[in-house]
Amino acid sequence: MRMPLLEASREERLLQISNQFRHFFNSTLLVGAAAVFSGNALVASILKKEVVFPAAVTLVHSNIAIFEEDGCEFFGNPVERVLPIVGLLQTSCSLMITNLSYKGKMGISVTADKTLFSDKEELEGVINDITDEINKLGQIK
Repeated sequence: MRMPLLEASREERLLQISNQFRHFFNSTLLVGAAAVFSGNALVASILKKEVVFPAAVTLVHSNIAIFEEDGCEFFGNPVERVLPIVGLLQTSCSLMITNLSYKGKMGISVTADKTLFSDKEELEGVINDITDEINKLGQIK
């Protein structure tokens, strides 16, 4: 795969990314990966053993840029805004924080493993701490 950063304009970079994903999703690699995971699940159920992916990370933070109002084409479809769906892999990631910023607005998504916090109030406290830190950064000029 080529690095999309080598392209001159944003449209060329997005077109390159779109073409690479289109090639990947139309290739036999994706079908092969799905077959391997399905096969592992079948073997695990026959042997009555739980297959767990090893812990890779404990925290993921992502800042996702939103496209401008003129939009672009992604996977052959017109796109004006990108909204990620945040999820956690079993035993692989305990906490994920995603912040989206566009046109002077910001959205924050915090997803956590239930076992990480003792109750709802503790999770809300962490979320409030995150927003307080962002507010403090906004006051620094």
